[in-house]
Amino acid sequence: MSEAVAAQGTLRTLFPYIRRHRLRLGFIFVLVIAVVMIDLVQPYLVKEAIDRYVTVSRPDSSSIMQMAAVYLGLVLLAFGLTYYQDVMLQQVGQSIVREIRIDLFKHIQRLALRYFDQNSAGRIVTNVVSDTEALNNFFTQFLANTLRGGFSLLLIMGFMLYLQVTIALYCFLLIPLVLALAVYFQKKIRKVNTEIRNRLGLAIAFLAENLSGMSIVQIFHQEAKQQKRFDERNRALLEATIHENRLFLLFFNITELIGDLGIAALIWFGGRGVIGGSISFGVLYDFIGYIRRFFQPINTISQ
Repeated sequence: MSEAVAAQGTLRTLFPYIRRHRLRLGFIFVLVIAVVMIDLVQPYLVKEAIDRYVTVSRPDSSSIMQMAAVYLGLVLLAFGLTYYQDVMLQQVGQSIVREIRIDLFKHIQRLALRYFDQNSAGRIVTNVVSDTEALNNFFTQFLANTLRGGFSLLLIMGFMLYLQVTIALYCFLLIPLVLALAVYFQKKIRKVNTEIRNRLGLAIAFLAENLSGMSIVQIFHQEAKQQKRFDERNRALLEATIHENRLFLLFFNITELIGDLGIAALIWFGGRGVIGGSISFGVLYDFIGYIRRFFQPINTISQ
């Protein structure tokens, strides 16, 4: 409950900054929707080419070339829109982070001296630099990827149901499994990430204290001792970071394995359907294309 309240408080704090850039963020949202729709139309376009002009008694090479040209045009259009969208997101994200850092510095200057006695300089620097950079990632990566991922997932499910309801429902059985894995790994990664932030704050605080008191360190010839202590803090930070990366890699590799197993099962059952005449080869190809895209938004949202 406390985590939910904290998340709501964070969003309320960010809302005034978001509101200042609402027009550009709204336009970015439109670009995200356009890119997702273009991306998901591509497999369906190939399916239509296969069923209409390839797997027929008289293949139509000219129509195939036209379909290929349309496909290429969609790819280039998606590339251009994605690039423009990412550039705008970077501009908005960096602008918001700049505003937050300025306001945060003003706030720190108004704090009582007791706060600086209770919190190390390294912890304060971590909050101003590292945590605001995480906010930059929120705007430049998480926001667009989550919007893109959620919209993609809904459209993929819609396309699947439109193509073949039974096969689509079998594919949807994988969603609870992946979400359960996401929840399990999220709890572990959140705990490790908190430890990383604490260890990073200790390392920065130690570095700041040594830099400010370097003359004393050199006078008493404590360089080797301080170097050892700094190495210990960096090793602790390294171990926690490696642990977090391993958890991330394990989660993504497991979800990719589930996706590959799903494709293998789809080829087996779908191939039998193609041989039996219950579905077309184009539909099978389309399902393979969509199920490959199926886990990307789930991974993105989980991340």
